[in-house]
Amino acid sequence: PGLLLRTARSAGAPSASPGVRSKSPGAAGLDGVVPEETDADMADAEGSGGGGAAAATPEQIVLSEDEFDAAIANGELLQHSEDLFQHEMVTYRTGVTKQAIKDVIMAGKLPLLQMENEGLDMLKASSVDCLSVFLNPPSLETYEERLTAFLSETEPDLALRLDMARYMDGAATPELYDHVIDNTVDAYRELVGLLARYRPEITLPPDAPLAGDEAAGSGADGAPQPPQLPEPQPVLVVCGPAGGGDAHALCDALAAALPAKFARPQLLTDRKPAKGESSTPSLAFVSAKELAKMAADGSLAAQYPVPEGGGSVAVAKAALDAIAETRAVAVVAVPDVAAADAMRAGHLAGATFVFVAMPPAADVAAGGAEVATAAAAAAHAEPGLWHAVIDQADEMDRLAAVRSALTARVPGFMPPPHRPLVVAGPFGTGKRALLQQLFDALPGMFAVPRTTTTRPDADGGVDDRSGMDVVPREAADAMLAAGAFLVHEEAVGHVYGVTAAALKKTQASGVVPVLEVDRVADAARLRADGFDANYVFVGIGSVDELIRRVKVGMCGGMDGRPGRGCR
Repeated sequence: PGLLLRTARSAGAPSASPGVRSKSPGAAGLDGVVPEETDADMADAEGSGGGGAAAATPEQIVLSEDEFDAAIANGELLQHSEDLFQHEMVTYRTGVTKQAIKDVIMAGKLPLLQMENEGLDMLKASSVDCLSVFLNPPSLETYEERLTAFLSETEPDLALRLDMARYMDGAATPELYDHVIDNTVDAYRELVGLLARYRPEITLPPDAPLAGDEAAGSGADGAPQPPQLPEPQPVLVVCGPAGGGDAHALCDALAAALPAKFARPQLLTDRKPAKGESSTPSLAFVSAKELAKMAADGSLAAQYPVPEGGGSVAVAKAALDAIAETRAVAVVAVPDVAAADAMRAGHLAGATFVFVAMPPAADVAAGGAEVATAAAAAAHAEPGLWHAVIDQADEMDRLAAVRSALTARVPGFMPPPHRPLVVAGPFGTGKRALLQQLFDALPGMFAVPRTTTTRPDADGGVDDRSGMDVVPREAADAMLAAGAFLVHEEAVGHVYGVTAAALKKTQASGVVPVLEVDRVADAARLRADGFDANYVFVGIGSVDELIRRVKVGMCGGMDGRPGRGCR
């Protein structure tokens, strides 16, 4: 999961740091990509060591020759290389540690690496999943002009660099590099386009609209164009009928479940504040004159009247764009369908519109079901009006439905849920210990769906069932008959299993669901049924060792030997 950026080397002053260098990748995500500049500007930045990508590179870690050799011997370096075109007295080795890459990935960023061919060969040989890009100068003539302008190379060195550039141009084969980019004025857009194609959750395509953008309405010659569907925008508008769905509750649940993916912008209103009421981060009171001025100068994305109390409510374009720049979706709750229509008529025609027909589960029991049913029927009768109609009562089901609607429209902001990981292998092979190592190494990225069982809590709470959903045997039998379980087994008269709904809820939280099964037949059945997942088998080298582990596990030998009852 990284981008390897390799350039034809330009001249630059040698490092003043003594000894051997070991530098980490730029932990900057998109900030590690050079802003769009001309090829001459980019050459100047690279040659001077300032600006551009160099600004995103953290401080180097300097090692001695022996320390660097030890790092190589211990396998700590993901890749390393030696400076080219330098006198032997100022030639250094540079490497990137595996831990540095891990730190960047764990921070939710994309590692950016600049290296020589030999470093890329090391990565390929290690089966590292990466996107490799070869960056060509616009032409060899331009490259020679750059090198000459730096005035830091002798004639023999210039000739050697040009020969190397010619060789590397021919060596940039599809077997080694995934893409070749010519470093012209369009290089940055092409690079960001590649990132958007392979990692849409990291960055958007260069021409993707933000929240306040509008689709063009005329051609290059100014002539009117036929009506076009608006470009999807990273804005979610949630609406619900009075007495039915709770739009605000759903918005709050989204922001609480995935705070990095959802944010509520501050709304503006010109209604008169009630006694003791003042502006908050979610609602600011402004004068009618000020709001009218913002509407006139195009600062508002949308505005709708307040049903009660007079005045209106608006959302500013700047507030939506600020959220979009953080790679999050702006969430706006509106009181009724008329307000949603006003949002569509404004600058948010490309937003995702969701109708909440079903109230939270607690309200259904209180008598809201009839209202919700009628509201759902009315919303479903207008399929072109809403991108999703939320008629589920369970909160996680509601969140999953919203996420699915956003994934279909703005995958760059809301990528599809992670594929589950199915880990299969006989009891005693150490699956659980292996998974625990995975959970410890990558905290917050994996989760096990809740298990449904018919086995109640043991007397005295010795066998804790708090992590499971305990249901009566009749309910479990009904779930089995309906095919609700992805996997299940029966032991000592009790049913244990994981339902499709439980896995879906885990996916909706943004983590990778993990299914652990003891029978390979269960994994084979899931694959045969078309269950989309990554499948891993955990085995053991010796059947005798497997039998010993099973006996220890089943009979409770504390010192590695089986208990009396198993001898």
